Amino acid sequence: MLVVLAAFGAAAAGSAAAATVELLNDERIEGELLDVDAVEVTLRVKSGIVRIPLRDVRDVRLASGELAWEHRLRRAIERTRQQLRAEAERRLVEGLREASGSRRGPAAEASGAEAGGSAARLFGAPPAGANRFAGLFEDEDHGIRLRYPGHWAVERPAPGYFTFRDPRPDATGSWSFNLTVFDRVEVDFSGLTERARLVLEHLPDYHVARRGEGQLGAGGYRAEHTVGLYDDGAGRVIRHDQVVIEARRALVVFEFFSPGVVQTEGELAEVQSVLASLELSR
Repeated sequence: MLVVLAAFGAAAAGSAAAATVELLNDERIEGELLDVDAVEVTLRVKSGIVRIPLRDVRDVRLASGELAWEHRLRRAIERTRQQLRAEAERRLVEGLREASGSRRGPAAEASGAEAGGSAARLFGAPPAGANRFAGLFEDEDHGIRLRYPGHWAVERPAPGYFTFRDPRPDATGSWSFNLTVFDRVEVDFSGLTERARLVLEHLPDYHVARRGEGQLGAGGYRAEHTVGLYDDGAGRVIRHDQVVIEARRALVVFEFFSPGVVQTEGELAEVQSVLASLELSR
């Protein structure tokens, strides 16, 4: 969010530098660079003073010869990105907490294809007759739209982290899913998939059945799909589908949980329906 001050006020000490700020939403703002600190960039533009949070900045282009400003900018942006990467890892672990929540039952044994198998068949249309869900989820900040069952509850326990659940008391054994969203500045696709794999590999009693990369739906989004099984601690096997997807504005991670499903070959109609409804701004 940009903050514009109506009055010009006193600039920070030092000479102003001509700069163009490129935001994550592809907007560009040109002005005189007045200050850089740990959280924001301050510019003078025609309408006044603009303060831009560093977490919204993709890059800052300076006029030639402004080496002192460039040094300060690079250090500030890198610190912010390091903080964002740390937040991204915490959110990813939070999104997988259900998969690691209770580990005291007999371990689930994965069956079917081994890790590294193709998941390309997931990345297409759902089977004929699959449900078109009535609920509509929209995240305008990251350009995400998707469908989910209309009677479900959607909660946002933390920034960039959403849970989708059937809230009825008798629905404790039904499927559910989480969605975790990352700005592109936080992490790239390769880094996120690597981290997601490591998190799964370190979960006790989690068995990866297969993993593959392909394109998702009509949008052709790059995606990696992992299917695994784990035990909920009460002797019930849970199938877990993790899908990491890359779009222009964001990276998203889906975690689908399907209690009682032990088959790891083939795709689940509910998972396919949610993914087929996904729209990502490019």
